[in-house]
Amino acid sequence: MVAQRERDVILVVDDVPENIDILDAILQPMYTVKAALRGEKALELANTAPPPDLILLDIMMPGMDGYEVCRRLKCSEATRDIPVVFVTAMADIDDETKGFGMGAADYIIKPVIPSMLLARVKTQLQLRKALAELRLRNEVLLANNRLREHVEQIFRHDLKTPLSFALNVPEMLIREGNLSKEQVELLTLLKQAGKRMLHIVNHYMDLLQIENGTYQPNPVRVDLVPMFKEICRELCGAGANLPRIELDGRVIETEDTFPVLGEELLCYGLFANLVRNAIEAGTDSAAVKILLESGDPGRIVIRNPGEVVPAIRERFFEKYVSAGKSRGTGLGTYTGKLMAEAMGGGVSLDTSTPGQTTLTVVLPSFPTGQ
Repeated sequence: MVAQRERDVILVVDDVPENIDILDAILQPMYTVKAALRGEKALELANTAPPPDLILLDIMMPGMDGYEVCRRLKCSEATRDIPVVFVTAMADIDDETKGFGMGAADYIIKPVIPSMLLARVKTQLQLRKALAELRLRNEVLLANNRLREHVEQIFRHDLKTPLSFALNVPEMLIREGNLSKEQVELLTLLKQAGKRMLHIVNHYMDLLQIENGTYQPNPVRVDLVPMFKEICRELCGAGANLPRIELDGRVIETEDTFPVLGEELLCYGLFANLVRNAIEAGTDSAAVKILLESGDPGRIVIRNPGEVVPAIRERFFEKYVSAGKSRGTGLGTYTGKLMAEAMGGGVSLDTSTPGQTTLTVVLPSFPTGQ
C-alpha cells in the first residue's frame, strides 16, 4: 500500500495570478498548493509524480480552456480519478451543467467564500480517500477469491487425486495376502488415516464452495445417533466420560435412530465442531448434554456448563471470533453455521440461563416411510 502524504496536494489552475494568490492564501495553512497559469501546464503537473489529490480549475483561460483540460484529465487513465472542481465566475446554469457533464466533481462560483471553499475541498478529499479505500478492498477481495479458487484446485487435483489412489494400495496388499498380522494391522491403520485425510480434504472443498456460493447440496438420510456416538468417542478418547446423549427426554438406546435430511460430511463437520467447543468450555465432558428432539424440523440441542464472554455474544457466529482459547481459530461456530444453512437449517445461541450455554441446531427431518 502506498504511504499517505502528510498533506494533500491541491493543484490550482487559473490564468490570473491574483486569483491563484487568493486561493493559495486560503488553502496553504492546511494543504500543499501547486499552481498553473495555463491548461497545458496543468496537464503536465497532473501527470507528474506525485499527482495532485484535487484540482481547482478555472474555465475561462486563453488557449486551452478549463472544459478541455477537464476532458483530457478524465480521458487519461493516469488522471481520471483526480477530482476536478471548477472555480469560475460563470454562474449560468448551462455552464454548470456542462461542467458536470465533463466529469467535474463540484462547481464553485467566484468570488470565493473561504469557509465554503474549505468545506467543499475537504468533502472532495474525503470522498477520494473513501473511493481509494473501497477500490483497495475490492482488489483484496478479488485476490482472495483467486486464492480461494487456487486452493480449491490444489485440494481437488494436487491432494485429492493422489490421495484417492494411495488409499487403494493398502487394500490391494491386504487382498494379495502373505502378510503377518502386524502388517495387516499397520496397513489397516494406514488406510484409516488416509480416509480421515480424504475426509478433511472433501470437507474443506465443501466449505470453500459454500463460502463462495457455488455449493450444490445433495441431501440424503443421515442418522445422527451413531454419528454423535462416534464424535464423542473420537473427541473424548478411550475410557473417558462421554457427553450424555438423549432422545426426546430419555437416554438413547442401541436401536434408536434420529434421521435428518442432510449430508453426511457436513453433518459430521458441523456437530464435531460444536461438540468440541462444548467439551473445551468445561473440565468435565460428561457435563455436556446432547438432546435430540423429534419434529420437523428436527432440533439438536448441545448444552454445556460455562458462559460465552458477553463481549462476543453478538458476534458469536462471525468469522475469526474466539472466546480467548489459546488454540482457538474462531472458525468453529462460523463454519458450523455455514454448514447448517447449506443443508436448509440453522444454528442459534442461547445464554439466558446463568452459568450455561446452549446451542440449538435445526435441520430438516427425513420424511417418514422413505
